Amino acid sequence: MQTYRLIFSSVSVLNQIPDAQTIFGALCGIIKKKDGEKVLNAYLDSLRTNEPWFVHSSMFPLDLFPFPSENLFSLEFIEKFIDSQKDGESKLFLFSEFKKYKKLKYVSVGILTEYILSGRLDQLRKDLLTKQEKFSIIEDQEILRLREETITFQSVNVLSIRNSIRKDSLDKDLFYESQLFVPKDQQFQVLVKTDQDIGRIRLYFSLLEYTGIGSNRSVGMNSFHLENIEEFHFENQNERAYLLSKCIPEKEEFDFEQSSYRVDSKLFRGSNTYVYGDYVGRFTRLLEGSLCKPAKKKEYYGQLISIFMDGKIIDHYGIGMVV
Repeated sequence: MQTYRLIFSSVSVLNQIPDAQTIFGALCGIIKKKDGEKVLNAYLDSLRTNEPWFVHSSMFPLDLFPFPSENLFSLEFIEKFIDSQKDGESKLFLFSEFKKYKKLKYVSVGILTEYILSGRLDQLRKDLLTKQEKFSIIEDQEILRLREETITFQSVNVLSIRNSIRKDSLDKDLFYESQLFVPKDQQFQVLVKTDQDIGRIRLYFSLLEYTGIGSNRSVGMNSFHLENIEEFHFENQNERAYLLSKCIPEKEEFDFEQSSYRVDSKLFRGSNTYVYGDYVGRFTRLLEGSLCKPAKKKEYYGQLISIFMDGKIIDHYGIGMVV
């Protein structure tokens, strides 16, 4: 499958940067409205039968990727390293330095290619200790990058308050919600793998500007303008798969004893228009940045989970996109 990078700009306030499941829900709505339910079912069947029209990643700031889930410095290593220092001031300084790595969320494209995709995380550990001048840690943006790189992700997160009127009464409910503001020139990326004509994918993703992604679409939030599509040629030489979307793996798809991963477990609701917001189920998923040793190397991992509710099928996107 050919890998493409879709580059977006935000044209509205955001709740959050959407993950692959949220993008999947928006794409299903677009396909149904534009091409009808028959075409939507064909798209979903392609995912169920492992012959997908395309698979996609979560969205990330441009040229930034999820920080790998492998612990760069174990607690035991940190304790031994700090104890080796003689004076207390040096120990306090080192302790604060190691804490920075726990808070990182993104790595730059330079870190991705030089260390992660080449399977050189051990070398990254050594270089962070012995060649500190080679790296920059942007603490307020949670980024680790090479010194010569200028990649940033500037944003302001604001907690806002709003009143909503219930459908069946004039009573108002008070809601708190997080709003993410980014500069006009801030760009985002989604990776897509496909064997099909990129024109269809371009059309579907370009319509996200008008439909929005995720919550609060009806008030104009979470809209992204598709600016460009380019081929993406990074090769993963790491024996472990580097996940770029949340993944619900199939049985024995990964050797977890040789993997480094993080998981979440959340309850999900169906859409208000389809199943009236009822709970669909709880899903446990491998998170972006997980490094998983596959039993067999594949173009993607995981599966589409189908749930039957009141005679309807609800699908959850558990497909793990990899480079």
